[in-house]
Amino acid sequence: MKDYIEDGYLVHEVKKVWNGIVSCGDYTIAKCDKANLGLRLVFKGTPMSIKRSIIEQKLFRLHNKTIISKYGQNYKMCDFGWKPDTEINDNN
Repeated sequence: MKDYIEDGYLVHEVKKVWNGIVSCGDYTIAKCDKANLGLRLVFKGTPMSIKRSIIEQKLFRLHNKTIISKYGQNYKMCDFGWKPDTEINDNN
């Protein structure tokens, strides 16, 4: 699925959650920075919204290892703790 913008968030689908962590490429974070958007990660139809302030303050884990894509682009992975919007809303 291609990224798209919805309600002030860049929506990005992720393929897996590992040990309660979800990851995306630093290029996704760069898109949010450039467009002044938050980030909404979607795993199997369940969204997790990350506010713009979290992205601005770099409150996520950025890996040191640089990965080279099959297209020759360099990127690093960014990790977030998986907290779906439904869990956040249930706690209110």
